[in-house]
This record gives sequence, C-alpha cells and structure tokens, in this order.
Amino acid sequence: AQLINRVCKTLIKTLDGFESDLKNNRWDKCRYLDSYLASFCCGFYHLITLAKSSKRALPEITCPPDSLYDRSLESPKSDARIAQWRRSADHVVKLRIAVRELIYRIKDWQNKELDNPKRDVWKDESADFVEAYEFFIRLYFNFPPKNRDLYRP
Repeated sequence: AQLINRVCKTLIKTLDGFESDLKNNRWDKCRYLDSYLASFCCGFYHLITLAKSSKRALPEITCPPDSLYDRSLESPKSDARIAQWRRSADHVVKLRIAVRELIYRIKDWQNKELDNPKRDVWKDESADFVEAYEFFIRLYFNFPPKNRDLYRP
C-alpha cells in the first residue's frame, strides 16, 4: 500500500500537469508525456494486479498493448493519438474532465485504503478509482466507450 501510495502521489502530479497542458493546448508537452505515460499504464496495471494478487484488480483495457505506443519522443503513434484529440475540442474537454475525476478518485482511494492504517484489509475501497481510471484510459487511447449510451447527445 505504501509503494502504491507513492506511485499515486506522483501520478496525481503528472495528471495535474497533463490537464493543464490540455487546457493550454501545449501539444508538445502532451507528446512528451505520451512517450512515458503509455508505458507507465502497463507497469501500473501489473503493480496493482500483483499487489492484489488478482488479474481482475484492474480491467485488462488499462494495460494497453505495445502496438499502441512507442517508448520514443519521435513516435508516429503519439502523433496520431494527439492529432485525434486536437480534431475534437469535445474530446479534449472530456479528457480533461476524466483527468480531474481520476485525480479526485485517486485521492479518495488513498484516504480510504492506501493511507489509512485503520482500514479493513479485507475491504476493497478501489471500485470508484478503477472506474475512473478505466474511463481515463479509454479516452486517452481513443478506445470506444464502455457504455455508448453515455456519449449520445
């Protein structure tokens, strides 16, 4: 829990910066982050699944396949992903909202489970975090929504 908590604190700072970069159209910074964030998502998936001893701790979609990203600052995959965001102001707004929601849910999870020495070790308090994280991943990687009804005008 302590290790995951430290990782989450760093993730919150990164997400906060990312949301600011989206807000201010700093696409070069988004591109730079993309070369690391996609790889981080896979590592984070494995960290959580190992810590909870369950492949169901996070949805499988939160571990994007290597085919979707390059660990490089010069990535056509990053360029394509960010170009898709730039084509839709609506998508950028949704992504920013998803980032803010994820930050809130991480902090809530930290308070309830990761930072709480009096927590019930058998009680899983991560459901809201998991849902927000999956939603963020779907928007970030331009995956189809889990429930298409949420996106109908």
